Amino acid sequence: MENSMAEYRQSRRRDSFVPVDSHSRRGRFIYYVATIWVFFFQKAQCGRRLAGIVLVFLHLTFFTGYLCHVLRNTTRTKRLDGICPGYSLENCPAISEGLQCSACVRLPRGNMVHFSSDFECGNSKNFRKIGKDRYRCEVVGDKKIYCYYFCFDVHNEGPATEVSIEVWHDPLVNDVSGFISHFPSTIWVAPQEWNRYRPLDQTCVEVHKEHLVIHLSLEANKTLRVTDNWPSPYSDTCAFLKKLAGERQDRCCLFTIGKSVQGREIIGLRAGTPGAPRMLCIAGQHPIEFPGVWAMRAIADYISSAIGEVQILREKMLIEVIPLVNPDGTVLGRNAFTSENFDMYVAFGSKPNAQEPEAAESKLLWRWITEKDTALWMNVHCYLGWRNNSEPPFDGWYEVPRGLFSDSKRKHTYEALCDTMRLETDSPSTTMEPDIHTENTLEYQIAKRYGIPSVFYEINGGTAGAFQSGKRGLRVFRNAVKTFLDLI
Repeated sequence: MENSMAEYRQSRRRDSFVPVDSHSRRGRFIYYVATIWVFFFQKAQCGRRLAGIVLVFLHLTFFTGYLCHVLRNTTRTKRLDGICPGYSLENCPAISEGLQCSACVRLPRGNMVHFSSDFECGNSKNFRKIGKDRYRCEVVGDKKIYCYYFCFDVHNEGPATEVSIEVWHDPLVNDVSGFISHFPSTIWVAPQEWNRYRPLDQTCVEVHKEHLVIHLSLEANKTLRVTDNWPSPYSDTCAFLKKLAGERQDRCCLFTIGKSVQGREIIGLRAGTPGAPRMLCIAGQHPIEFPGVWAMRAIADYISSAIGEVQILREKMLIEVIPLVNPDGTVLGRNAFTSENFDMYVAFGSKPNAQEPEAAESKLLWRWITEKDTALWMNVHCYLGWRNNSEPPFDGWYEVPRGLFSDSKRKHTYEALCDTMRLETDSPSTTMEPDIHTENTLEYQIAKRYGIPSVFYEINGGTAGAFQSGKRGLRVFRNAVKTFLDLI
């Protein structure tokens, strides 16, 4: 603390020609009075008239200085109401020595902890220090509800230390309840040299009415990445698919449905028999709902594996998997939107009867679905938050109205898939009844126009990282495929 005060004093000397002691009330008063009267006696010899003018001027100067002093102290008191940067208000050495606190000037110099979200899948803004070892940031949201994701790096360029970070909602979206409804949930952390995350101990996270407080222990000269949703970056996901295709050329191949608005390939993995019933599997319409992406990665691994039952599956079906259908949004760390601010889940927006969806990426999906006969559609999303009104793992599912199917056989298939979701997966662990897709979604329109049955599952990212997400998604996939094959 002594070093910090010495540094603070030195900074004040650099920024002002007034001696440091003159910033105390007594010092300031003595300094003003001495300056005034020395000046007065020097000028008084010039005559009464001049002395009178000088006297009036000096009184005005003194009164103005005193008034400014009072106003400055009043403003300072308001600014210091709560936390004083660097120290608690009660123990601030600047206040105790009668100095103007750095809260009125600047943050203490020599700060060794820095933040960044300028990387693939990064999200957070307005990082700032608000107290001793205490910082604040805000998430970057897209719209109401979809304003909860954060992923940032904490760089410690000094010795080992402990910090607290307040994470607030996005004031531009201004949906406090939508933000905080996703918590409490698992917070994931990963040192820079690690290739996987670990869950932060629950005692290190506080959930308040409008924000979170995350307490971290930082190692010396290390970087720690902090997030509420274990990312599967676009670059890593593409590398994973390419690795599978390269190592298993006899069992699978890569394919693409086109490029995103920003020029990124939307790639997938294909396995099975051409001409057999075609099943399409996707995730990532909401770009940072990574449990769905991890689920699709596991499914891609599974359908291209050497497992005996999978070899039989490849003979009976053609399966195509795209883990990330919104690569631009994922790279940008967006909660719900594409780079052009479209929500791909509600693909048809305000025009459910339009010929094609709104977003360029959704148009590519629509053509992929409709260019050939599609027998089954699977879509995996995610949400966050432990629920106190249900039981783990807090997953969920959606359905379309069954009356949309005009073909009785496909309607029966869809009813069997709905029973499978309810009875053989963790879908009802949050609510006993499914949510219903609205008419502007892909699921609704492919059922209405083409009679394509779908499986739509939501993994709770608060109870699933990369491994558990993959495991749950694969279980849903296997149960859905078994039900489908049993009926054909």
